[in-house]
Amino acid sequence: MPLVSVEGPGCDITRDCSKNADCVFERTSEGGKYKCICQSGYSGNGNICVETQLGSVLPPLEQPGCDQLRNCDKNAQCVSDRFTRQYRCECYEGFAGDGITCVRIHSEKTNWEGRKGNNTFISNKYKLNFPVTLFNQCNPANPTSCQQNAECVFGEIESAYVCKCITGFSGDGFNCVPFARPSTCLENPRLCHANAQCVFNHERNSHICICKPGSVGDGYNQCTVQGWSN
Repeated sequence: MPLVSVEGPGCDITRDCSKNADCVFERTSEGGKYKCICQSGYSGNGNICVETQLGSVLPPLEQPGCDQLRNCDKNAQCVSDRFTRQYRCECYEGFAGDGITCVRIHSEKTNWEGRKGNNTFISNKYKLNFPVTLFNQCNPANPTSCQQNAECVFGEIESAYVCKCITGFSGDGFNCVPFARPSTCLENPRLCHANAQCVFNHERNSHICICKPGSVGDGYNQCTVQGWSN
């Protein structure tokens, strides 16, 4: 049985070859994998095969990557994208951009909500004055491409597929923890002021702290005895 490369599933698993292609095992220096190969009389990438017209030359379906163009910025590297199976430019850490153009990220933080437009991308950390193209963090067709309690969704701000925590959890999409349920004075009596008591409030449907008779305040941080000061 041939050794199959672990770099992405082959067509023996994905079964995504064109009806005019065959799934064949192609040996490589790393072992090999199954690939879609167009049948005789057709040309393409195996997923899409177009009948070859006599006397004409079909343009390649796949655009050359940075491994051929060598067009990455000096602050970027050429990497293989495991989803598209093509080479692309990726900025080094501390830089941002599409890989062909990379600029240094300044450490000035903002509180602006992320948005994209007018050649400006604003995140909750940095402001970058150029169009930002982000790449997919996950594969929506692969349920395990995100960590537990997260799902792969298309982010409008990121313009790419990213991992987001599911309902009931919070985090960055890679580490998701359950929302902390706020404790009440019934569970933690120390929440109340020394001159307060814990009572059930029907409007809030929860226990709250209220100052004892003869005291005024919020019940939590202050309960001033009338005629006296704490």
